[in-house]
Amino acid sequence: MKCLGNILERLGLFRMATKTSKALVITFVTTYGMVDGKHKSIVHSEVTMDNLFKS
Repeated sequence: MKCLGNILERLGLFRMATKTSKALVITFVTTYGMVDGKHKSIVHSEVTMDNLFKS
Protein backbone atom coordinates (compact mmCIF):
# COMPACT_ATOMS: atom_id res chain seq x y z
CA MET A 1 0.00 0.00 0.00
CA LYS A 2 1.37 3.37 -1.01
CA CYS A 3 0.17 5.18 2.15
CA LEU A 4 1.77 2.60 4.42
CA GLY A 5 5.09 3.01 2.62
CA ASN A 6 4.88 6.80 2.94
CA ILE A 7 4.15 6.62 6.66
CA LEU A 8 7.00 4.23 7.35
CA GLU A 9 9.38 6.27 5.19
CA ARG A 10 8.51 9.49 7.04
CA LEU A 11 8.91 7.71 10.35
CA GLY A 12 12.40 6.62 9.32
CA LEU A 13 13.32 10.09 8.04
CA PHE A 14 12.14 11.69 11.27
CA ARG A 15 14.12 9.16 13.31
CA MET A 16 17.28 9.88 11.28
CA ALA A 17 16.85 13.67 11.33
CA THR A 18 16.27 13.86 15.07
CA LYS A 19 18.59 10.97 15.98
CA THR A 20 16.04 9.89 18.55
CA SER A 21 16.14 6.52 20.23
CA LYS A 22 12.76 7.05 21.84
CA ALA A 23 9.58 5.36 20.68
CA LEU A 24 7.60 7.17 18.01
CA VAL A 25 3.80 7.08 18.20
CA ILE A 26 1.73 7.26 15.02
CA THR A 27 -1.49 9.21 15.64
CA PHE A 28 -4.11 9.92 12.99
CA VAL A 29 -6.33 12.98 13.24
CA THR A 30 -9.41 12.21 11.14
CA THR A 31 -12.91 13.54 10.69
CA TYR A 32 -14.80 10.28 11.23
CA GLY A 33 -12.21 7.72 12.34
CA MET A 34 -10.39 4.93 10.59
CA VAL A 35 -11.80 1.89 8.84
CA ASP A 36 -10.66 -1.45 10.21
CA GLY A 37 -8.13 -2.80 7.74
CA LYS A 38 -4.92 -4.76 7.51
CA HIS A 39 -2.70 -1.68 8.07
CA LYS A 40 -4.58 -0.22 11.03
CA SER A 41 -2.25 -2.10 13.37
CA ILE A 42 0.59 0.42 12.79
CA VAL A 43 -1.55 3.30 14.14
CA HIS A 44 -1.18 3.72 17.88
CA SER A 45 -4.03 6.17 18.39
CA GLU A 46 -6.56 8.26 16.53
CA VAL A 47 -8.33 11.52 17.23
CA THR A 48 -11.73 12.20 15.65
CA MET A 49 -13.93 15.29 15.40
CA ASP A 50 -15.97 14.01 18.35
CA ASN A 51 -12.82 13.97 20.49
CA LEU A 52 -11.90 17.50 19.45
CA PHE A 53 -15.31 19.15 19.75
CA LYS A 54 -16.90 17.47 22.77
CA SER A 55 -18.78 19.87 25.00
